[in-house]
Amino acid sequence: MDRLILDFEGDCVEVPSAIVYLNAFSHKGLKVEHNKQVYEVIDHIVTGVDDVAEEFERWDKESQRSKVFTLTVKLVRV
Repeated sequence: MDRLILDFEGDCVEVPSAIVYLNAFSHKGLKVEHNKQVYEVIDHIVTGVDDVAEEFERWDKESQRSKVFTLTVKLVRV
């Protein structure tokens, strides 16, 4: 993943160097503290792979469009 975004019920935080933290947030049920509140991981969404990016890369081998992936981790307050 190129980007890691933690979505605390709409309060989104992008974590720099996301690849380092990727495994830490890969488990549903993980508890995370944010602004003195405890949140639980409920879902993961990967974006960056779509038909337009794939087609663009087929004819433009220099393209970075299909190589930028974002992992959004959805969390809810417990």
